Amino acid sequence: MTYAALATQITGGIATAAWANAVKENFDQSPNAKVTTAGDLVVATGAGALARLAAPAVGNVLKGAGVGVAPLWGQIVTAEITDLNVTTAKLAAGAVTTAKLAAGAVTPTEVAAGTYAISISGNATTATSATTATSATTATSATTAGGAPPTGAAGGALAGSYPNPTLAVAQPIANSSSEAVIGGDQVASVDTTWTDVTAVSLSLGAGEWLIWATATIAVDSSNAGYFGVRIYRPTGTVVLGEAMTYAENSQFGALACVGRVVLAGTETIKLQYYNGIGGSHATIKQNINGGTAQATKIVALKVA
Repeated sequence: MTYAALATQITGGIATAAWANAVKENFDQSPNAKVTTAGDLVVATGAGALARLAAPAVGNVLKGAGVGVAPLWGQIVTAEITDLNVTTAKLAAGAVTTAKLAAGAVTPTEVAAGTYAISISGNATTATSATTATSATTATSATTAGGAPPTGAAGGALAGSYPNPTLAVAQPIANSSSEAVIGGDQVASVDTTWTDVTAVSLSLGAGEWLIWATATIAVDSSNAGYFGVRIYRPTGTVVLGEAMTYAENSQFGALACVGRVVLAGTETIKLQYYNGIGGSHATIKQNINGGTAQATKIVALKVA
């Protein structure tokens, strides 16, 4: 079946009834060109021949198949898009999702420099500036990093860098201590002058030391007065700690003092006594009533 040639209509002109009837007559005389569904098109399939092109599924476009060949419906594939023809302005926000990208399709060189907020829900090796990074090996500047060790410089009481910082505060040094205990009772024979307790001194090396001393004295009957002990550093004649008590009439007196010192090198630290009771009327005791020989001693613990 052929169709009759129609007079050309001028753009913007008004189609006459005769022209419209001629168009309808052509369609009526071409059974293959009859449209049956909204969206159908009539196309020329050859010289003087028409045919119906059925409406396509959603997402299809009309594609030319070449000169002398009827057009057809189809989807646009990557090979049909000119390089760089699809720009950001032509994409709706959120139109490109992960599901639409092939694995490895986007490489670092294809991403413009800048800061990006990303969300990682898997076991990422590295997550930088991530909103959420779960079980990541490294997560830098993450708002939430579940199970991911932090990175960067440590601060406050910590030194070094994450994920393995160290304590910045001084720590006690294990097994670094010294002790000197009186070897037996000593009569305080010197009056009103600070005097060394015999053989009760420490030789301490460089560092920071906490030192404490204890002493027990016994007073003869019918005598009384003040008695004192102190921790003494001969270098610079520095008193690190001191204690004083009043004792009389066969009483015992117990004293204790504590001090702290920072040494640049090895020095001797001594325990000294002060006798205000009177010569040979006070005794510095090794023990009390046969108890453990710890009544008079000096002890030091190195802390830095």
